[in-house]
Amino acid sequence: QTRLRYKYRKRTRTIFSNLEDHYLRGDISCGFEACCHCTLPACTGLTMDVPYICIPDAYALLDFLEVWELQDLSNVVICTSVLQKFSVLGNIRKVGKLRSLYRDQRRHVYLFDDLHCQWIAGGRAKDPTQLLPEVARFYWDHLDHKVPVIVVFDRLAAL
Repeated sequence: QTRLRYKYRKRTRTIFSNLEDHYLRGDISCGFEACCHCTLPACTGLTMDVPYICIPDAYALLDFLEVWELQDLSNVVICTSVLQKFSVLGNIRKVGKLRSLYRDQRRHVYLFDDLHCQWIAGGRAKDPTQLLPEVARFYWDHLDHKVPVIVVFDRLAAL
């Protein structure tokens, strides 16, 4: 599926066209090292003995980025649809802080590609908030109903 989108650049105040290809893949890893369902091994620090998995929304990340940067909070899965929405809503400094958050291997934060995952079918949904329950259901089924999945989103800000 190919989409033509127009984006507005804030700094130069210009509009440019962007051609996006959406394809669905079945080999996208969930991020856990000892997963028996994934075909590709994950190279992140997520282990199967985590007490919970947290999946935040773009508005929850934007409003409470300082909380997500705390060392005590780990086992966070950030979706690429949420990351795209966050980059539109946030400024350059907040996007850089979020990028350093999921690139740090010690933090146990995983960037999950929900837009191209075959089991999520992210190309169909227009709003990233509609994908979060599907991602939570994917992780709940994928980890054999052993680990609770917490979805954090701000419903009022998304309306």
